[in-house]
Amino acid sequence: MGNQLAIRFERQIQDTTHFEVGGLIEVMYGQDGAAIHSNGLEYGNGGSDDRLHPEDAVRYPPGLCDIAVGVKGLTFRVG
Repeated sequence: MGNQLAIRFERQIQDTTHFEVGGLIEVMYGQDGAAIHSNGLEYGNGGSDDRLHPEDAVRYPPGLCDIAVGVKGLTFRVG
């Protein structure tokens, strides 16, 4: 298995003059997904290489939500 397989889902805001919602979500699978996991939540305290177990893990890096409020050019990004 490779180090990483990432799939990205994105919806961009097309018209900022009307209320519209867009955003971005990414799903990561593989060894890199296990390596970016923060220590202390599931594993990472048992030794120098413990942070890489399980070797193939599914992770969801931070996503974004874009909101156009109906005023031309004004959008908010939450993430």
